[in-house]
Amino acid sequence: GVMDEAEFQRGVREAEADIARERCRLFFQTRGSWGERFTDLMRDRFGVQVVHISDITWDAKTSYERGYNSTVRSHIDATHGAGSYDSAWQEIQAYRQESYRKWLASQENA
Repeated sequence: GVMDEAEFQRGVREAEADIARERCRLFFQTRGSWGERFTDLMRDRFGVQVVHISDITWDAKTSYERGYNSTVRSHIDATHGAGSYDSAWQEIQAYRQESYRKWLASQENA
């Protein structure tokens, strides 16, 4: 995909406006139980609403979402401490790996 700078900047501006109104969102392709957990964690820990996006996308849409999300992630770290977003994301990755490990174990015993 090609970066659409105007759309990226529009995403940044709209994120800044939403931050000012305390209505932060993150655009994300979520899946299954980890997606639900990510949605809950973002809401409960950071007050951020996860908006599920389709995997059908185009350059302008992706650029807008990147601009928006990067601004919100920076806001999370500025508000909750450096590395807060990455730390939450690592928790989700660990949850996914653990879920997968449990699933594999259940298949071996099936």
